[in-house]
Amino acid sequence: MVRCKIRQFLDVFVLTAELLKTRNEPFTKEQILLIQHRYLAGDCWRELGIALGIDPRRLNSLKQNYKLVSERADQVLKKWIDVNGNDATVGRLACALIDIGKEEIVERLPGKPAFYFR
Repeated sequence: MVRCKIRQFLDVFVLTAELLKTRNEPFTKEQILLIQHRYLAGDCWRELGIALGIDPRRLNSLKQNYKLVSERADQVLKKWIDVNGNDATVGRLACALIDIGKEEIVERLPGKPAFYFR
């Protein structure tokens, strides 16, 4: 059991390192729509924001200012892109999604080879 957990951790660690190294193209605001529809579960907007390093106070204001969780998710990604510019990469987004257990969304990121989670 412990050996299996260690193996899983190592697999995720290697995948994360590979994503950061190879997926260094900027993630753009235009690409938000490509993953948001049906795949960016609105219920993870807060977790994703925290994983992307967005200040919790900013996340609280999103909750107050946007009624729909899909709008909140959209704003989390836009804020992340605005703050990080070219450092807001597909690889960093993929790693944040893996950290919060949303591998199915990573599968939908633009340009990602299909073998990552197969």
